[in-house]
Amino acid sequence: MSARRISFVNFKGGVGKTSLTVNLAACLAAEYQQKVLLVDCDAQSNSSIWLMGANRWNAINESPEKTIYSVFIDQNIAQPMHLNIIKSVIRDGDDMALLPTLDLLPATYALMDLEHEYQDVGGYPYFLKFNLQLSQFFSSYDYILFDCPPNVYRATKCALFSSEEIYIPCNPDILSFVGLTLLGQKVGQFQQESTPFQAMAQDYRHAQIRGIILNGLKGPAKYDDILDKMKAKIYGMRTQSATASDAEILPRRIPHSVTVGKTATEHLPVILTDGNSQMKQAYTELAAYIHQKPPQQMIHKLSTFNQNGNRRKNNK
Repeated sequence: MSARRISFVNFKGGVGKTSLTVNLAACLAAEYQQKVLLVDCDAQSNSSIWLMGANRWNAINESPEKTIYSVFIDQNIAQPMHLNIIKSVIRDGDDMALLPTLDLLPATYALMDLEHEYQDVGGYPYFLKFNLQLSQFFSSYDYILFDCPPNVYRATKCALFSSEEIYIPCNPDILSFVGLTLLGQKVGQFQQESTPFQAMAQDYRHAQIRGIILNGLKGPAKYDDILDKMKAKIYGMRTQSATASDAEILPRRIPHSVTVGKTATEHLPVILTDGNSQMKQAYTELAAYIHQKPPQQMIHKLSTFNQNGNRRKNNK
């Protein structure tokens, strides 16, 4: 059975994509004994540094052929991808695995070169090349989670082309709200542009937005107005090709917490730390909700959508 492949995407930085991806991956592995691969697609490498620690990550950052970037460099020097996946990535001081079923495909600062210097060769675009290499692991995991940069450039498109589901982490503010429609349109446009290569991909499915994950809610603050706007927006986006018909604001929400940042400096997900009971419960409940929400059957055909990624009206 193929893994559920989920991208966490938002144009806006600082909305908690990395903390959500890391902690959801850990909860799925710890609470549900799921085999999880976290793919760090962000050149900032925050997920990689969080899970590996700075010293371990620094050692591979100097060797891009040992990271996700191996897909895009001279294959005479690149390591095979299976050698770059760090098994049971979270380790204690004695190098004992703390979460045996959580693996990592780490990022590197060199991933920035994908945007400006990499040139496709051999008629295979970068996103197809990535898919063909990653697909060898689709049947080896229960979940593959992609931590994406705050844009829809090349690294994010690699993740989208190999995903089937998209979740949008958002803060409950107007800045997070503004870009939602454009994000859906950009994903739909990329699906249109990549159409000639979809039949060549392994287990290709049109990635669809399944919902918004609210992050950083503060105490008793009132969010009714912005949440009403977000709810109306996500329901309206259901007409877009890249949005599932059941897309929603997920009922499980993540409160604001300064302790999450501290757990990153300990190189541990919240679930493995002492205390932090409120955050543990929040991430565990969110993981449970996503785990119990089955993937929607992807039945849309791109021919029924216009160039903006919106579903064409049926004039019958």
